[in-house]
Amino acid sequence: MSDQAINQPIINGCCGVKIVMREYTSEDVSSGQRGICHKCKLPPSPEGHDGCLGTLPGPIMNACCGHGSDRQAYIQYWGGNRISGKNARSEQGRLLAEQNEVAATSGEIT
Repeated sequence: MSDQAINQPIINGCCGVKIVMREYTSEDVSSGQRGICHKCKLPPSPEGHDGCLGTLPGPIMNACCGHGSDRQAYIQYWGGNRISGKNARSEQGRLLAEQNEVAATSGEIT
């Protein structure tokens, strides 16, 4: 993890406990998001996914938005295939748009 000076926002945890979240930068990629994303400023989802991606649909084992570095973004599929860089960011955008469209047509709020 980077030792550089980082903003440390406080979020509300369960039972009113305040949690200090460190900002998660592209230097931290592939270690599992444990703090606020440097780019989107979102904390990880409850499942530990990047906050801006959430749980992507399909046979995806894991994915990373790159936290400000498209070059470090990736999607890893259960079958062993992997895409990275701008191709991964493009596919993540497509999957999120598809997911939002399905939610909108079913009346769910995203």
